[in-house]
Amino acid sequence: MNIKFPIIIFSIFFGLFNESKAQESELKTQETDAKLSVSNIWEEPVVEPLLWNHFTAKYDFNASLNNPSQKGAEEIAGTLSIRMRKDSVLWFTVSASIGIQVMKGIIRKDSAFILDNFNKKAYLLSLEDLNKINDLPANLLAIQKIFTGEILTSKLLRDASSEYAKSALSSECFTGVEPQFKSYSVALSNQSVSQFQLREPNRGATLDVFFPTRITTENGKHPEEIKLIASKIEAQAAHPKVRLDLSLKTARFDFIPSYPFFIPSDYERVDIKNL
Repeated sequence: MNIKFPIIIFSIFFGLFNESKAQESELKTQETDAKLSVSNIWEEPVVEPLLWNHFTAKYDFNASLNNPSQKGAEEIAGTLSIRMRKDSVLWFTVSASIGIQVMKGIIRKDSAFILDNFNKKAYLLSLEDLNKINDLPANLLAIQKIFTGEILTSKLLRDASSEYAKSALSSECFTGVEPQFKSYSVALSNQSVSQFQLREPNRGATLDVFFPTRITTENGKHPEEIKLIASKIEAQAAHPKVRLDLSLKTARFDFIPSYPFFIPSDYERVDIKNL
């Protein structure tokens, strides 16, 4: 297994579109334009709410990294466990198919820490780093909503003519722009999110998320399956394409008393921005 593969999986959520200093000025200008446009013709779609403050879940996963510079795709399977407190913290562990824990991490609003147990490395992302890459189309709130299958923003424009809408014929489709996203499209079926796409046109990057099936509980409907694809457009095909499929095993909404995490003294500390 590629020693950076766990970090590549993590980058689907938290590092796909990181900024360079040369792009900051242009992106801040676009961000201002996006804020000005929000007050015009946006509408709020009808979406069934998911009621939760705490969420504990375990998933079977299959992940693949298709790197054009190499032959074939690198694949890994295992188990992902998460604990979440709404808008506050996400704790996770990743175990290989043979049951050995290979990765552990905790994400807060201002920081993230990942332990690569296989190589005894601790990857760090600080508040300072986040301030430099604050146009990411994924932050703690967005990551949590991927697992709960919720809509990312209510400021959306109904869109029946886009290519995205044409690919989801049985769904209601909306397009939106928020400061944290450059472009966001979402399809709704039966008042739930069936799929969405985040796009960063300046760097040709996309993140597609699909929710093929859901489970109905007293808290609402949440995803039974989650499929994520992170990629670059064809013009930048040398960039790896990452796919992550999650299948829910167990889920609970009761109070979570702890999120145990510490960095062992013998682990090498690595700054993610230097990878």
